[in-house]
Amino acid sequence: MKSTPSWTETYRGHEIRCFLVDDTEQIEAVLRDAEGPGATVVPCSSLAVARAKIGRHVGRRTPRFDELIRISAWHARNVSIDVNESMPIVAIGENVFLQGEEADNFIEAARKLYKQAQTVTMDDCYACVAHPYVENCET
Repeated sequence: MKSTPSWTETYRGHEIRCFLVDDTEQIEAVLRDAEGPGATVVPCSSLAVARAKIGRHVGRRTPRFDELIRISAWHARNVSIDVNESMPIVAIGENVFLQGEEADNFIEAARKLYKQAQTVTMDDCYACVAHPYVENCET
């Protein structure tokens, strides 16, 4: 079971952590998103592999799909998003209320993102789909 890391190292703005599990070192790289507090944890076989993965992550020209979802969700973080899939009803902040087919389309879009990305939460997907509504409310 993982607890506190036995050692950590910062490399190019990202973190490499090592845990001792059953007297075996398990190394992981924490790849931070371009914006916001999100990160992806990637298991690595060695310190060199972790540094190489961070190097590829830093050198990318475009963010990964799950990272885009988390960034979009982070931009919508100050707005409450309430989803009732059984009714279907979606409330985004105080000004946007979706029901019926509009709510169904919103929920289906979030489910598609969730199935494709697999490493994000359903709440992240709801916030990502709600992001354009939130931007329109702010302007």
